Amino acid sequence: MYKKSNIFYISLFIIFFIVIGIFLIRSSNDTNTIQNRGSYKYNKFTVKDFMSGDLQSNMEEATSDQLPLYNYFQLLYPTVKNNINCSYIDACNLDKETYADMGNDLNLYKGYLVYNPMNEEDLKYYDNYLSKINDISGRVDANMYVYYVNSDHNIRLDKFNRLDCDTYIRDRLSIPSNHFDSLKVNSFEDYSKYFLQLDHHFTNNGVYQVYSDLYELMNLNNKIEKTNTVCFNKNKVYGSKSKTLALENKLVEKMCVDEFNLPNYKITINGEESTYGATIKELEDLDYISYATIYGPDYAEIVIENDETLSNKNLLIYSNSYSNGVNKLLASHYKNTYVIDGRHTSGFNMVDYINEHNIDDVLILSSKVLFYDDLEWGD
Repeated sequence: MYKKSNIFYISLFIIFFIVIGIFLIRSSNDTNTIQNRGSYKYNKFTVKDFMSGDLQSNMEEATSDQLPLYNYFQLLYPTVKNNINCSYIDACNLDKETYADMGNDLNLYKGYLVYNPMNEEDLKYYDNYLSKINDISGRVDANMYVYYVNSDHNIRLDKFNRLDCDTYIRDRLSIPSNHFDSLKVNSFEDYSKYFLQLDHHFTNNGVYQVYSDLYELMNLNNKIEKTNTVCFNKNKVYGSKSKTLALENKLVEKMCVDEFNLPNYKITINGEESTYGATIKELEDLDYISYATIYGPDYAEIVIENDETLSNKNLLIYSNSYSNGVNKLLASHYKNTYVIDGRHTSGFNMVDYINEHNIDDVLILSSKVLFYDDLEWGD
């Protein structure tokens, strides 16, 4: 009887984990709302990924994103810590003109959550990625463009000490010098115009400034102009930084969205026809909004087909979520636009992709985060 009961409970235990495993593998959770980013998903098993350890890393990341409520448990410590902090120190004083350490590599400065900036030695980690860009540009016929996002990752805002990433990158790229540009942030006023208070992504003004810079950099025609701007005051705003610190209920901001007359695109996401980003009406109906809900979350591959253009050129955008706001704006200038997020791909080879899709222009829209991420480029 004892052995039978053991077998019964062991069987239940195994069945439980099989059911959980099937649920996780088949889960379609696209957005990690706690950290305000696209969710990691399970990659197909390959011996190469297993031997390199990539498969194990992917399983760990995907499980934490796909397991229900797991991310909420991660917030338990910062929730308690920061609620206590805000009750007995001046850390939540929005007018504070020096960095107030909030933990998790974040500070509060004039109402903005900002990262501790990297130092000059950290730039050496860019070298491998810059070498890959140089190698790829020498093996394809496409025009290669690089755009760098200067942000709090390389700027100390209270003293306004800026690490000169532009010069470092430009000096190590073998592409034409006029094929490189960056988001210019020369003051705290610039930063507050281009970046959200509680998130590491762009405001609507930041999105349009990046698009305007790229329009000039890539010699495009027929610039898309804003037709309207709508700001949201009532919707709860989720920011990647405030969510990390569990301060989304104590720190709030107004979020504005620009409207444009864009072509009627056909959009395919990871091989399936879909929509990308939200309309103003859809945003008004949401209980909360974020950069991801406005512009769309991160996916391995987005294909935007534009039948309303006379252009026969194809564009490849290789980036992380920093490109989400400009993807559809840039797509107005091309027949086909392919957006690849190297964090969510498996076995991606950029040279093969460029050749297979007859790519004319390649845009690598980079930030410190892109250069530090474990990305798929191909050898």
